[in-house]
Amino acid sequence: MTTLYPTATLNDAAKLLSGGTPRKSNPEYWGGSIPWLTPKDMTNWQCTTENSVTEKVIGNGTRLAPARTSFIAVRGMSLHNEIRVIHSETRLAFNQDIKAVVAADGVLPKFLYYALIAAKPQLLEWVSAAGHGTGVMETDRLLSVPVPKLGTHQQQEIAAFLSALDDKIELNRRMNETLEALAQAIFKDWFVTFGPTRRKIEGATDPVAILGGLIQDAPAEVGTGSVSGASTTNAPTKAAPLAALFPCP
Repeated sequence: MTTLYPTATLNDAAKLLSGGTPRKSNPEYWGGSIPWLTPKDMTNWQCTTENSVTEKVIGNGTRLAPARTSFIAVRGMSLHNEIRVIHSETRLAFNQDIKAVVAADGVLPKFLYYALIAAKPQLLEWVSAAGHGTGVMETDRLLSVPVPKLGTHQQQEIAAFLSALDDKIELNRRMNETLEALAQAIFKDWFVTFGPTRRKIEGATDPVAILGGLIQDAPAEVGTGSVSGASTTNAPTKAAPLAALFPCP
């Protein structure tokens, strides 16, 4: 990758740690307080993992990465389509298909994370296939990823700016999920269980109540007949016309 500023390599900027899978047959290893990360958990990272382990597995089947560490999936069929990278503010154990990327002295962990994010297109080109087709990221390739050599203040400013963008993206994602759930609830109430018609039969007259409270009125100012138009009053703009669409037998 060509850069216009001084760079180091990931080999200089971080230390890679390898993980593992504790014996599934030992119940003392599983269900503890330590999250155990797999590539599956990294698909839509929400700071939680499907499985957790106990302290007994540390050094006995897996490894514990410190807080503020980045993780990259280096093995799996998914590597042929995407590079999965996450950052965790808490300590995690992880399996053998992942490398933990621990920032070296002078490198801010979150800045290092964004350097890995920026390298995703190149990393995807470097993925090779094992004998059975599983995607593999060779360690030597990973260690050659360039990391900009910037001062601490510059790293902080860049990481803070990109983190703010990530926060906005996450907020929008959650808003979209909320709106999608609302749309599903409205469709089910109106066209599957016929809620508005049923409520009219039961005697409901308020438009918001007829619609099951799923649509809230937004008052709008309308004229009351004054010539000047200065005199106004509030009138519902959403629920009433929608409620009128549903007949009452």
